[in-house]
Amino acid sequence: MISVLIPYRNREIVRVKRCLDSLHAQLFADFEAILVDNGSDENISEEIKKATSSYPFCKYVFTNTRGLIWNRSYALNVGAQASVGDILMMADIDLIFEPYFLEKMGTLNFTGNFYNYRCIYLPEGYVYENRTWETFGNKKYRNSGNSRGLLVVSKKDFVSINGYDEYYQQWGVEDDDMDKRLKLSNLTQHYLNENEFVSLHQWHTESYTNFPTMWYIHMLNYCGENQEIKRNLNGFGKTLKIEDRVDFSKHQNQKNTIIPTKNLSITGFNEIIKLFFEKQANETILVSYKQPDDFKESGFIKKTKDFVLQYFIKNKHIQDQNAILARSYLTTEALYDFIAYFISINRLYISDYFIEYKYQVSLNVFIIRK
Repeated sequence: MISVLIPYRNREIVRVKRCLDSLHAQLFADFEAILVDNGSDENISEEIKKATSSYPFCKYVFTNTRGLIWNRSYALNVGAQASVGDILMMADIDLIFEPYFLEKMGTLNFTGNFYNYRCIYLPEGYVYENRTWETFGNKKYRNSGNSRGLLVVSKKDFVSINGYDEYYQQWGVEDDDMDKRLKLSNLTQHYLNENEFVSLHQWHTESYTNFPTMWYIHMLNYCGENQEIKRNLNGFGKTLKIEDRVDFSKHQNQKNTIIPTKNLSITGFNEIIKLFFEKQANETILVSYKQPDDFKESGFIKKTKDFVLQYFIKNKHIQDQNAILARSYLTTEALYDFIAYFISINRLYISDYFIEYKYQVSLNVFIIRK
């Protein structure tokens, strides 16, 4: 049996239905799909749970990671633990599969081998109702190339290395790490041709920035330095229930609140670091920030700053953005980037945390000292 593992959080229902409809149309019956709801908002979780119940092959698994940083490694491990198949196929809620996709997967040899499949990126404005399963490569659509996120591997080999390393957070890098460890386990990698194994990626706006940030560089360093094959030595893919998390409504003590100033520089983050490490076990800090309207993408200050920055870089007055970071204004995105990095490197000192993030609007973060 093939177990299709789909990590998920807060995506619109139409995207979910397109993915599951394509699995429902498979001409191969020996499979299951496991949608791992990795902490969606309560109203969305209820909607998705109801939607998945109409697909008999789909198992809905919820884990209470609300307020935690997205962790694809963890979500896929939860799916693996809930699976019964001997082959695990990592998928994405954005994907649509041709009807013969899983049938072809079932013919592959997984003894000593693992596979990566490529998806074809659909353009904005693509009309899904007019889709036919012709060779999409002839339309010159972009594909995912040699990325390693779309993995198919035997469950035996997956379990032998304790799954994905749950140290990774946000997006990317965990795939490179898994690829490295499977090869160190003497498995041979194969890339499948996207015109033979056709999967389509539904268009959506980018949900992350396109340049390296602090947490991402930290993850890259961790991946490069860590050569151990087996990870998660205390177990992997453990689902969280409500009782496993802290009730943060009891921790809104304003004397522990930091309200960053709008012109906070990189060095200004010291205030957050200093207060956290002054706390005793089980004490909480709250970082609360509301972004001024002028700092939004459409705001005058943002447009002016970006224009000046690009002018200086273009004319080689400065080499890159790092030269003026200390003069940058504070956006919710910049503060979230710092918080993600801070939590990543200090997780051994944190018992729990909760993030309420509204892009370009506000950011509230509870962090409890271990």
